[in-house]
Amino acid sequence: MSYRRFIFLTLPAAFILLAPLHGQDDSFDAACGGLSSPYSHERVDAVNALATLPGDIAGRLRVAYKAAAPGARAGLLQAARVRRDSALVEAAIHGLSDADVRIQGASREYLLSLDDAALPANPELTEVERAVYAELLQFRLRRDISAALLDTMLKPGKFFGQFDALRARAGRVLDDELLRLFTMDPAYALPLDAAVRERLAQGTDAPRMFSPAWRRLQASPGYFEQALRFMYTGALDPEDAAAMSRFEAAQVVSACEVAGDLRAACMRALAQSDAGPELAPVLRAAYAGLREPGPEPRLQPALNLDAVRVEMELALARFGDSELLDARMATLRTTIERVSQVQGQNFTRPAARPDLVAQNELAHLLLRAGDCEAAEKEWQSMLNAALEASRNANEAQRSSLSSFSGAVYYNLACAQALQLKLTKAMESLERAHGLGYRDFAWILEDGDLESLRQTPRFRAWFGEFAPPALVARLSGSADDGAAAGRTGPR
Repeated sequence: MSYRRFIFLTLPAAFILLAPLHGQDDSFDAACGGLSSPYSHERVDAVNALATLPGDIAGRLRVAYKAAAPGARAGLLQAARVRRDSALVEAAIHGLSDADVRIQGASREYLLSLDDAALPANPELTEVERAVYAELLQFRLRRDISAALLDTMLKPGKFFGQFDALRARAGRVLDDELLRLFTMDPAYALPLDAAVRERLAQGTDAPRMFSPAWRRLQASPGYFEQALRFMYTGALDPEDAAAMSRFEAAQVVSACEVAGDLRAACMRALAQSDAGPELAPVLRAAYAGLREPGPEPRLQPALNLDAVRVEMELALARFGDSELLDARMATLRTTIERVSQVQGQNFTRPAARPDLVAQNELAHLLLRAGDCEAAEKEWQSMLNAALEASRNANEAQRSSLSSFSGAVYYNLACAQALQLKLTKAMESLERAHGLGYRDFAWILEDGDLESLRQTPRFRAWFGEFAPPALVARLSGSADDGAAAGRTGPR
């Protein structure tokens, strides 16, 4: 009696529990049917319906794909891409060589959207399929290298682990690809364009939205083929010259500026390689081969060749060849001495004094070369000079000195933090803020201050003075760092 009652009471409950599953099956089948609709809006609705279905539908996607018509297969791939579901990876790899261009395109977009770990290294493929898949993997790697460089271009400070994942994934191939990108090989035009478009789609923080770097990025998509061809050959071909004579000139210039900045960042990334002895002669030859382009006055400033040369000199110094960097530093010291002798006790606006400009550049080079103690001394010397000048300065001059000293104190904090002089670094940062330094977004991102950001004193200070949105970001990064077991600079 009790057994039958149990069945009687349980069966309705089971139907209630299974009803949502039957409803999900119906929704999945209805959406799959919509993928074959002759109307585009219904196909789009069907893809969106599949993309938003709750739960794990990987098995259903695989079964449906085997039985689907070509148009429906493309829709299933699109839905899997939106869901970031790796269920159709093998089908998409074969789809790269499909006779139907819809499946080719959907397969490519889907595979490019997945994480690298989701892609098999050695799938069973025909010779043709293997060649097409290898091309896709190469494109992905070049896009990801470009994206990592773009990310570091838009943030201040050092390269703290940004290339660790790429190096683990590509090994020595990464150095070869960075050298290829440094030469502005036109083969990088499409991967770079894809990386820029993806980066723009992510957006940026309000303080950076109107920065020159972000504005250049916004204007550059679609024009990297012209920019890289020009930088690779040093001249414009007739078609590109015609484009420059029309309204596209500003966009081509922006693309050249982005590519020039990327070239400098590329050299910074190469400087992190462990293959220094092999790379040094290659970089020396590339340095000697750097040349000014042909008579294109609108494009010449965009290439930023001096910044590229500086990065090459720093990379060579890291690899044991410091001749070029030493020569640059010696020139800066000569400028400082000569101008200081002429300047005497007369004060002019800091930005207009060649000796202070040269000394600041020298300190930055020392910092980048790893001699943080020498950089600290240079910036401290500049602060002493500013203090001496303020004694006889008028009100306008003191205002200029205050702004100048705030920037120098910030740099001093970076040099001290890299030496783990955290108490002094925090004092310097507080002095910078007291003299008007207010770029809290930069402070939050600057890799040189990574060790300082881990201290309770910094967090208390940042929480008191920084905008609430940035304080929340600091708290979030602290939680992430704790979860990863990160306790200091890398």
